[in-house]
Amino acid sequence: MGERKFKRQEYSMAPGMLVRFVVALIQVESSPSSLPSFDWVTTGLDCEFFAGGDLDGDGFADVVTISGRDKLCVSLSLNGWKATPWQVATDRVKADGALRLEVADADPSIPGVEVVLVMSDQRVVFGGWKDGKFAEEKRVEGNVGWGNSDGGSNSATEAADPKSGVARAEARGSAPPYEPEAAVHASFTADFNGDGVADTATVYTCTRPHVHRVVRVTLRPNPKSDDQDGDGLTGEEEKSLGTDPLNRDTDGDGLLDGWEVRGLPRGVAGPETPLNPRRQDVIVVIAPYEGLDMQAARVSLEDAKRLYRAIPSTNPDGSRGIDLHYRFDPPVSAEHQGHWADVGAKFFDVKQRGIMHWMLVTGLGGGGQSSQLGDLGCAGANWAAFAHELGHQLALGHTGDSAPPWCPLYPSLMNYAFNYSLGGDGSRVQFSPGKFREVVLSESALSERLPFAYDNLKYLEADPFYFTLKADGAGATLIDWNHNGRFDEGPVSADINYGSSTHCGERVRLDLIGSGPALARVGDALHLAFLTQDQGEIRLRTYLGNAQWSEPRTAPNASSNFDPLLVGTKDVGYLLFRRPDGWWIARFDATTIDEPRRLDALPAAELSAGTVKDRVLLVARREDDGLTAWWLKAPRDTAGAVSYALAPGPAIDFKSVVPVDWSVDPRDGRVVVVGAASPEPDRPMMWMRAAWFEVESESSWRRVEQRWIGGDQGGVTCSTRPVVRHTDAGELVIFHTGFPHANGWMLMYRTKQIENRALRDGWLVTMLYDVWTLTRRPIAFELSPQGAVFAFRWDAGKHAYDVNHLLACHNGLGLDPEPMRDFDDGALISLWGIRHSILYMQP
Repeated sequence: MGERKFKRQEYSMAPGMLVRFVVALIQVESSPSSLPSFDWVTTGLDCEFFAGGDLDGDGFADVVTISGRDKLCVSLSLNGWKATPWQVATDRVKADGALRLEVADADPSIPGVEVVLVMSDQRVVFGGWKDGKFAEEKRVEGNVGWGNSDGGSNSATEAADPKSGVARAEARGSAPPYEPEAAVHASFTADFNGDGVADTATVYTCTRPHVHRVVRVTLRPNPKSDDQDGDGLTGEEEKSLGTDPLNRDTDGDGLLDGWEVRGLPRGVAGPETPLNPRRQDVIVVIAPYEGLDMQAARVSLEDAKRLYRAIPSTNPDGSRGIDLHYRFDPPVSAEHQGHWADVGAKFFDVKQRGIMHWMLVTGLGGGGQSSQLGDLGCAGANWAAFAHELGHQLALGHTGDSAPPWCPLYPSLMNYAFNYSLGGDGSRVQFSPGKFREVVLSESALSERLPFAYDNLKYLEADPFYFTLKADGAGATLIDWNHNGRFDEGPVSADINYGSSTHCGERVRLDLIGSGPALARVGDALHLAFLTQDQGEIRLRTYLGNAQWSEPRTAPNASSNFDPLLVGTKDVGYLLFRRPDGWWIARFDATTIDEPRRLDALPAAELSAGTVKDRVLLVARREDDGLTAWWLKAPRDTAGAVSYALAPGPAIDFKSVVPVDWSVDPRDGRVVVVGAASPEPDRPMMWMRAAWFEVESESSWRRVEQRWIGGDQGGVTCSTRPVVRHTDAGELVIFHTGFPHANGWMLMYRTKQIENRALRDGWLVTMLYDVWTLTRRPIAFELSPQGAVFAFRWDAGKHAYDVNHLLACHNGLGLDPEPMRDFDDGALISLWGIRHSILYMQP
């Protein structure tokens, strides 16, 4: 993909294993081998040294490593089946200058084997493993004679080649299937299946699906054993079944072959349908809420199975797809219902973890949540929602390997743009096979010709994108990315990933505030105003660029119970705020804020402030929803003092139930006024509408057009003062809040006028961020050479932010700087997630 960078999925690896992006200090060379291997444990890159040995005396090898150069971590084996989660044995290790880590019987006075950290001048011995800790720690000066020949050491870091300085480790067995080219970091030997023969563990440094290290075990055949791979099946049984006698998990689904044939271990009850060791299986425990219509739920959950069977992964028996198997547990009674993680911790027995998944099914509808790369979650019984949430457990995110969300060429049910329908058809939702992956989309330079047949792309003509397409020969399609009504030959710029929602860039926390924010451009600089949380002061910040703001300045003698207004000209800005006795105004620039003065002629009504050809216009909304306008005059006398006066403004033939805003089209000079009204007089529907005016004089504007935004049946709502702006290219953009919830919460939207009248009468309406991003106050937006800035007050409860936090967003037009593309969901599940989601068993 050249210089383009795509994200790596980030998951919590295991207790104590932090992923750190550091350069490995030791390089290793590898050689191929055809022996099958299986993943045992994973770590972050901060884990450099590895070793194995039987610490707890159960006959099966355990693995040790050092995390962060100070934590000695242990993963015990559970009956040789799987590893248990990492536990920190001690956090007092000093590994700087260490040569290697070994497990050996280094001190006969200590029972069992010990972990030995070999330094240049000494050895640190940890022994007496019991209850998750080492009872003894000794330091032995010198290390002469200490090495792989001394006591059967199981070191993961061999002595360096004196010529090259490269530590050599042979890769025994097969490479990680999701990243066959992964680099070998080290290897060590230990008896993982308890047959008395040392097996090989190879440590790989992987970058897919995220940066991590994985220890893969290759079992060494033991001629004396009738079960070479320790999966619970004899060689004859393996031959009869067609399974691999040297691979304990022939189909790579994380379930040992013997479990799939003889039954699950530890007395765990299996699913309703039989498992197949030659076809990948996922077991899901269904925990329904009490009162759920189980007949309807079962029908819907059967449809979820269809989605997984359709995944085009290849199984050892030659078939394709993945089989889901359900076990229905007793209903969860009302007194035990609650957050899925709490319910799961109570009802999902730890003995089942590492074997199966658990899903709390709460109703027949959609929605849900799940742990990412885990085994717990919840969902409605809607088959698409259930498959989506289980997909998270199996390692899938919402965006594939792209950083930007909702890529239109990622037709996956994991993508919120397509999680309930594809091409307008709810029955067509799917996991993406990644067939469009070769095309990388960059919103700053989009080609309106795609090298795919029209039939493969026509889903983009439907909800939620509504792009215009046209076949261009048998194997290509033209697409109007920017909705300008034509297919451009050169690259275009457009926000195209708006299918579920769009964004304005990273949300940067600034202040706790007691109002909606206000933004204004003065010259080329942006200024931001807000009330402090106690509404005792009005403060201003100046944008410095690169998402940085100046320290706040306090306006003198300025407080209010209402949202402040800002308006800027080429040379100066004005702060307006309302008190019970009317409106007050203060002139400001980059360094000073004047003492506020009362505007006597203005009524104590809802007000809007803006400019027309760099003249400040003030517009009040009357009780009859009509508008009254004044031009602001603010001359300075010879002493430099400012006096304020109002001159009658134009008669604006427009009514609105919210304060209005306006913008001048740079192409023809017409003024666009935007507000809200109801198409039905008896219903307060607050539909947004716009009117276009030709400026005949400073006192006369002639209305030439008026339209409901979204069309006569559009219903695009606007419940607070909108923000209306034109880009330099003349594109009309409106930021507005939606209709309020009963508690006052409002979603936020960016609406853009487009040439494609087939899409909501020429309006592209996009929700900002997500359904959890809510405010109770008007929002702010402004354009300048510094960029497009959006600001709002977070009121959605304490999550990532505190209530009343002022958030500034510095990519207001939503053009993603990072590329996006399609993604192969099935490959990640089949080659990685299906095993790593149940990689560890609980002791």
